[in-house]
Amino acid sequence: MVFTSGRGVFKGRSFLKDRMDEINSLHLKAHRFQNEAKQKGLLNKQLLRYVLKKMFKRESFIGILTRGGLSSKNLIHSLLEWPLD
Repeated sequence: MVFTSGRGVFKGRSFLKDRMDEINSLHLKAHRFQNEAKQKGLLNKQLLRYVLKKMFKRESFIGILTRGGLSSKNLIHSLLEWPLD
């Protein structure tokens, strides 16, 4: 069983596999958009904003509400720190 915040209890490996597939997809997208941004000559904050805009259009309400603590920008930063194998 997997307990999640606000979504209840889920059973089975398929739920975990779906979440892992989703994370891996986000990981690949983040690196793809990072490469696009680098080709355009963007660095640091501009690069991060470019990837954020491509992946999520803008920062989420929760990201704003938590002052960046649970932000899409933090997610992207973590995904980009995770190297491609």
